[in-house]
Amino acid sequence: MGKMTNALKNLGKAINGVEPQGKYVTDIINNIANDYKGIAMLEVSNITTITTAQLNALKAGDVVIKNESGNKHTYVVSYKENNVGICLTYVDATVAETVSYDYTNDAWVYNSTDITPLTNN
Repeated sequence: MGKMTNALKNLGKAINGVEPQGKYVTDIINNIANDYKGIAMLEVSNITTITTAQLNALKAGDVVIKNESGNKHTYVVSYKENNVGICLTYVDATVAETVSYDYTNDAWVYNSTDITPLTNN
């Protein structure tokens, strides 16, 4: 059982940056899952009114789903500098859209939406 627990501890460290604690395989697996800080996902109805707390929690690569009455669009945090700016980018077959916020007076404030057509229609 020692080889298995050592392998799991090495895997946990590779995934999360810290070695998971535990004597038994199930403990180690549970600690890996509890420490996992992978891609965060946030669902909102309006991409331009995300709260400061929600934007603070996001990091580059995280996903924001804009849900407009069941029509869902996936935005990715394409840029973030803490307390400076954040950009959320959506791309489909015809358009690229970037929504940006600036950090002003201890709060995230919507700045603009830039839309770039990808076709010549």
